[in-house]
Amino acid sequence: MKYFILLLISILINFISWNYFGILFIVNLFILFYISNQFQNLSFAKKTIILLSFYLCLNISATFWLLEVDVSDAILTYIANSILFLLFSAPLFLKNIKFRHFFFIIFWICGEILLTKWDLAWPWLNFGNVLGNQWYLIQWYSYCGIYGGSLWILLTALNIFHISKQKKMDKWLFTFFLLILFPIISLYNYSFNKETTKINKIEKFTCFIPQKKYSNYSRTKKLHNYILKNNINHTIITTELFYSNVYSDYLKSSDISFFYNDLFKRNDSLKFIIGSEIINNDSIKFNGITCFNKNYTLFRTKKRYVPGTEFITPILRPLFGKSFYTKNYSDDTSKILNSIKTTPFVCYESIFSDFVASFHSDKIIVLTSEAFLGDNKFGKNQYLNIQRIRAIENNRYLLKSSYNGYSCIINPQGKIIKKLKPNFNSVSLPLIQSKSFYQKLIQSL
Repeated sequence: MKYFILLLISILINFISWNYFGILFIVNLFILFYISNQFQNLSFAKKTIILLSFYLCLNISATFWLLEVDVSDAILTYIANSILFLLFSAPLFLKNIKFRHFFFIIFWICGEILLTKWDLAWPWLNFGNVLGNQWYLIQWYSYCGIYGGSLWILLTALNIFHISKQKKMDKWLFTFFLLILFPIISLYNYSFNKETTKINKIEKFTCFIPQKKYSNYSRTKKLHNYILKNNINHTIITTELFYSNVYSDYLKSSDISFFYNDLFKRNDSLKFIIGSEIINNDSIKFNGITCFNKNYTLFRTKKRYVPGTEFITPILRPLFGKSFYTKNYSDDTSKILNSIKTTPFVCYESIFSDFVASFHSDKIIVLTSEAFLGDNKFGKNQYLNIQRIRAIENNRYLLKSSYNGYSCIINPQGKIIKKLKPNFNSVSLPLIQSKSFYQKLIQSL
């Protein structure tokens, strides 16, 4: 009965922390440490059931919105993720080991990193992400990223746990004081210090965020007419999957080629960053981006797909069928970086902290449809908060262009400084060359 009540409390804390006040997640981890301390004399099977139940409650109460997207996929995600969490909790099963909680923290951080490196990666519930809704407390993520955030949350919860159970607690109080300085200093800097990062220059863009499922031809015609009417002479950005079925010479030989040829005749400085479904043939498709101007057409394919919905790893295809998209590591990413000074990311890619930080660019551009979130505001808000974290980690202005979610510009402190409306938006994005410490760390590794 005691464990059942703790699980109910955990469910409530999870919902509040992942959607409103992330710092409350410390309470949930306090419950985890308390449970692991209380069940030491239970059998291995009972320990497994209790911990697995705790992680199932965590997954469901934090990402319940997955059930609106696809019930079977959501259930599989909850179960698989909970089992993986259980594996990385192996030190909690040890009896009479003085430092088992510290071993657990080491295992957990290593697990968060390792679980981003395979085809079934779902890093949404990396503990450091929970603080995204209180971005003003995590300005220090520019030094350590979400993994440092996960470590901070775990250590803070462990300190509170030891303070609650010991009479002599001087060393734990001192450690807790040091840990709590991180969000206090962050809040002070966010509130009172002006932005000090050197801005090299400001680049103009036009974002086209269509709200209807036009054909490729209709979308291009609308874009063409807007550019001519408003005399646009800078880079145009769309959302994810703006075009479908784009083959290698599609822009030159299809029914939309007239519009681009006309635009380039009038203005050869135009550039386009277009979300595209790229095809080699009927059986090989990629979700990606087409970057082009008068002189070149470059393709970048998505490197991190949504497991199941977009990509099924080969070993699981006999069970779940053919993968919708194909992975491809040989594309024009480096040429695109040289051309537009950034690597545009496609939707799900942007939730991978070290993946985004591994690219050096003067801005972050994310093209997304947010289809994998369904139409749930909680999922969309969590995704938006993850984008705040990416801006902080990389010390960059971030432009998020979304077909079915929140389109906006986020500054390097994680604050939304401009919300974009449907259809056409003229935006100015400050460019920053200097790397954050976290970027330097990831790129050196």
